[in-house]
Amino acid sequence: MLSGSAGEYRPASLKRWQVRALGTIGWLAVALVAAMLSACDSRPGSSNSASDAQSAGELHVDLTTPEEAARSTLLCLVAERRAIARDDEPAELRCRQELQSLAAKEEIIRRLQGHPHVSDLSDEQVLDQFTRTWGAIIGYYLEGLELDRMRRVSLSGTTAEASVLVPARGVGDAALIRVKCVRGEDKLWRVAAVGFQAEGATSQPASAPAP
Repeated sequence: MLSGSAGEYRPASLKRWQVRALGTIGWLAVALVAAMLSACDSRPGSSNSASDAQSAGELHVDLTTPEEAARSTLLCLVAERRAIARDDEPAELRCRQELQSLAAKEEIIRRLQGHPHVSDLSDEQVLDQFTRTWGAIIGYYLEGLELDRMRRVSLSGTTAEASVLVPARGVGDAALIRVKCVRGEDKLWRVAAVGFQAEGATSQPASAPAP
């Protein structure tokens, strides 16, 4: 089950009911809600916080490792959020296109294939609606990402999947963002899901916090 599914949230403050609700209703429901509301990366090692996010016209992508794929996606989400806040539609569109290039399209479509709620949508529409959920799910924490503390965790039995955990802070609140990455046939890593690490979940670190 993808991140954002039931149980994948980290409770903590008054505003956290919104996060809890998003996690509980399931990733597909979130996709549909986010679509109704309709309401990105740095070069390797060049950005360690959300404040370093570049403008939408200067987004760069690095897919060579799970950490860099996660960093690229999260900084793109920061840029998208800022573009929406200043009502900059061209910048928002560039971020939307960038997010789709960062997404693990085949993995996402495979998991959604045959679901009645998306059966009438094209693959491109499904991908667009699904990636729209990422900013909606973790938006409260995007300005408080601690990218210098991100770490990869191993997933047993596979070398083609990895999760990257990123601490983040909201106002009087904290959370652990989970970015699920998969490696394609081209050996590059892309993002299959963005959500929250389950409360009390344990995993084996595969890397130290990013320098």
